Amino acid sequence: MKPGDYIKQTIYAIVMTSTISCSNPPTTTESDQTRDIPPIKYLSGYYNPTDDTWERADTAYEQIIRFEGDSLAFFSKQGDNGLSNTIGVVDRSGRVCVQPIYFSSTLKPMYGFWQVQDSLQKVGLVDLKGDEIVAPQYDDIFLISEYMKIDPNLIKVKKEGKEGFINREGTILIPLTYESLVLAGKNRIMFMQAPQQWGIMDYQSNVIAEAIFTHSTTFENGTARLQQANGETYLVEEDGRMEKVNNNY
Repeated sequence: MKPGDYIKQTIYAIVMTSTISCSNPPTTTESDQTRDIPPIKYLSGYYNPTDDTWERADTAYEQIIRFEGDSLAFFSKQGDNGLSNTIGVVDRSGRVCVQPIYFSSTLKPMYGFWQVQDSLQKVGLVDLKGDEIVAPQYDDIFLISEYMKIDPNLIKVKKEGKEGFINREGTILIPLTYESLVLAGKNRIMFMQAPQQWGIMDYQSNVIAEAIFTHSTTFENGTARLQQANGETYLVEEDGRMEKVNNNY
């Protein structure tokens, strides 16, 4: 997935207006500076039910925040000292769900998280309490429905072309050292060692089946149907046991 296209929700993008001189690079990034902003629990002002807007917020923020029929809305914070504007998410009670320190965000949470981006388009996660669980650092975070059905505690992430898995607390469970990973079943992950060379491992990176299969798949009722490069097809059990089957099976 490309940055900014990591989830099928409306992304509120901030247009970057500041420029950085190559001859005099800053010691800290713009993202670093925005993170020094003290967190806020509620916006000042009031909700106008007639216009479905939040009005008269602090002058540092938008004065009219439009919900447009939704329960949540984006709001922007003016950048200080020449910094670009940043955004957050607020509900109709004025509660700040996502702090206004990011440069883009999903409007609605998915599987308990808002996905947020910094000025470098690195992706992080904010939970339903508004706490930043994962600081923006990944190129992609995959909140995939198929994976959530298998194990809602596991989240695939990508950085510098390598994939791994974290848990819902942001702790790395599978290191980001693999070209491609597929959550195939509970405690079972298919890893790509090379193109058309897939194997199976558990959450501790213990190899269950060597990388001898041409494609990845998921286990159904404890069994996966996989093929080797020579065209032979096998039914593979979750413990790695394999049974060769007729290709017309």
